[in-house]
Amino acid sequence: MAGINLIQRLEARAALAEKLISLLKTEVPLPNDKIGPAAAEKKTVKTKEKKNIKSSEDSDEKDKKEKKEIDFGRLDLRVGRILEINDHPDGENLYIEKIDLGENEPRQIISGLRKHIFKEDLILRPVICICNLKPAKIRGQKSYGMLMCALYNNTVEPLWPPVNAVPGEILVAGSYVSRPDKELNPKEKVFETVVKDLKVNENKVLMLKDVPVEVKNRGPVITKILFNCTVG
Repeated sequence: MAGINLIQRLEARAALAEKLISLLKTEVPLPNDKIGPAAAEKKTVKTKEKKNIKSSEDSDEKDKKEKKEIDFGRLDLRVGRILEINDHPDGENLYIEKIDLGENEPRQIISGLRKHIFKEDLILRPVICICNLKPAKIRGQKSYGMLMCALYNNTVEPLWPPVNAVPGEILVAGSYVSRPDKELNPKEKVFETVVKDLKVNENKVLMLKDVPVEVKNRGPVITKILFNCTVG
């Protein structure tokens, strides 16, 4: 009887040993393994997030690249109206003008028109100004832009916006997207490059190459005297 009990105990131990060996052979997932539907879904969401971040970065890079292209769209050209004009105390060829450009206060702009046009012919006159040049000190006075004129030899004529144009309205040209810099970097020479393509044609219309320059939703910018000439 004792022999039978011993054999049964040995058999039970052998069975237990086999069970332990079987358990050891079974692959147990490590704590960091991502298994199951929830983990797979989380991984997919994370992948999508990475793709979205990359897509956003690519878009920002594209916008930055487009912004750096030198074209008409980077200029802040606006309709203005001269409210006040005075002789510059230290510049015999200079006027100091206060111009309404649709802002909270008139903007001070200095122009070299004193030898070309009487003050009486400029006061309350509608004009076109470039508004995002870097401010410059001219003979001790700050100028925050430039009044745009047609130029031919020694004759100067400020450009004329349409009669129904309102101070602050912007200029557009064909398919160029208006995206003006807050302030043009002088080192890039954006204004100097674009202005070379601005001309007044034989019909006295301001052109950017072969495209008319207009006040948005109003009509073309023109001259009344000069034609076939440059702009500056």
